[in-house]
Amino acid sequence: MLKKKSAEDFSRRAPEKGSEFNKEIVNGTEVQKHLENKTAKNYARALDLWYGYAQDHPGADPYVLETLKGFVRTMAYGIDGAYGDPKAGEKTVLQYWKDFTAGWRMAEAKHHYSFRHDPFRHQCWYSFIKDPLRKELGLAHRERIRSYGTTNHFIHLETQLWGKDWQIYDKPRVRADAWAKIQLYVFTSARVGEYFESTCRAGSGRGLYDCVSILRRTR
Repeated sequence: MLKKKSAEDFSRRAPEKGSEFNKEIVNGTEVQKHLENKTAKNYARALDLWYGYAQDHPGADPYVLETLKGFVRTMAYGIDGAYGDPKAGEKTVLQYWKDFTAGWRMAEAKHHYSFRHDPFRHQCWYSFIKDPLRKELGLAHRERIRSYGTTNHFIHLETQLWGKDWQIYDKPRVRADAWAKIQLYVFTSARVGEYFESTCRAGSGRGLYDCVSILRRTR
């Protein structure tokens, strides 16, 4: 049986392996996760909305509940509807709010955020948007009509892969495998994101077993 390592052993071994050298990563800066380009743009858009609101309302403090309610209300009024409905969707307003809070925290962290009282964590925000704000603006509560690929898209993709794609693959079966995966996307009700990497999470590797592009297998 291996001898149990004592705390003194760890304390001695760490400096011997160089723990006291090159300590650049040890600092007081909060480490943030990498953002996808789309997410970063959404955060920047939400922050721009806040900066515009603060400019129109001198003295606006994002740590005052009343100020934030006014900001969310103004933001909701400014969001355009979709699919012939001029009113913003409830979930759209919630998403804008999430983008703002996440973007604000990340921006503050870069300036040594002090972790003072954070009204962003207040559970009242969902209730505020879903109850009084929704009633005032008549926010659309139902799911919007989604835009999915049609049968025509599927046929064009098949024609491209089998009739107009002159890519020479490493193995003949790659084309057949790629088409099988595309059909899986089209016809299955399973969570294919556990097996295929979405372009929305490029490079994430979350639940990834096989990475493919639309026409060419990459891994």
